Amino acid sequence: VTLSHWALPLPLQLEHDGWLSPRTAAAFVAYASLCFERFGGRVLHWLTLHAPAQHAVNGYARGEHPPGRTVAPTREPYLAAHN
Repeated sequence: VTLSHWALPLPLQLEHDGWLSPRTAAAFVAYASLCFERFGGRVLHWLTLHAPAQHAVNGYARGEHPPGRTVAPTREPYLAAHN
């Protein structure tokens, strides 16, 4: 099971700047914990984030993927990948 494949709930993007915020990471931890608790007995293999490096670079530097940011291409991809 892949827990995140590019999609991010819109409120996390609008209210917290998506993966630039530690709040988004905390929300993902809560989501993942709930999934593990409810489905862990039936799922053998988990993938938390699909292609996190691609998401960080293409979403926060090049603007080619959501959220389409190009504001700080030398800073934001690293911050998004860290969170």
